[in-house]
Order: sequence, then structure tokens, then C-alpha cells
Amino acid sequence: MKRVVSSSIITLFIILAVSIAYFYLRNFRNAGGDPIKAIPADASFFLVFDPALNSLII
Repeated sequence: MKRVVSSSIITLFIILAVSIAYFYLRNFRNAGGDPIKAIPADASFFLVFDPALNSLII
């Protein structure tokens, strides 16, 4: 009886860990933000470099 209970708890823990990992990776892996929104509103200036154009935009 102890083996059944302990194996059930371990199996439940593994299923719970897999489901948490699945939902975490599905919801937060691609959750990137816009870097422009990270600049505070009271910033005096900011620099933007575009590697494709190889230029600096002020």
C-alpha cells in the first residue's frame, strides 16, 4: 500500500511539474517587450542604432 501511495504522489508531482513548465513556456517564452516603451518619458535623448542601415539615429 505504501508503494502505491508514494508512486502516485511522485507521478502526480511529475505531471504537475510538466504542466507548469508547459504553461510557463507557452505564455512567457515569447513575451518580449518593445524597447522604445522602456525609455522613460522624461529622458532628454536616446540613441538608436540600426545595423541594417549602419547608421546612428539621434
